[in-house]
Amino acid sequence: MLPADSQVNVVHDVVARDHYRGLLAYVFTAADNLFPHEKLIARDHAQVLETKPNNACLSVMRHDTAFAHRSNLELWRACETSRGYIQQ
Repeated sequence: MLPADSQVNVVHDVVARDHYRGLLAYVFTAADNLFPHEKLIARDHAQVLETKPNNACLSVMRHDTAFAHRSNLELWRACETSRGYIQQ
């Protein structure tokens, strides 16, 4: 989604790592402070994972999720998740 040479800022919320020691952070483009994950959610290419107490961008991401659903952009509705395959 971003060119390979893009400069980004990594911003931590309240907790920097989850219980698996995975990094929890928000990524913003350095040039214009865009939040790429926001576009992914609004296009329904990503889902929001809430990791409490981190919530700095939660309201924006929930808004984008609602936009994707209202716009009928649910890309995963064709998937049969209970059996793990895509319906033809």
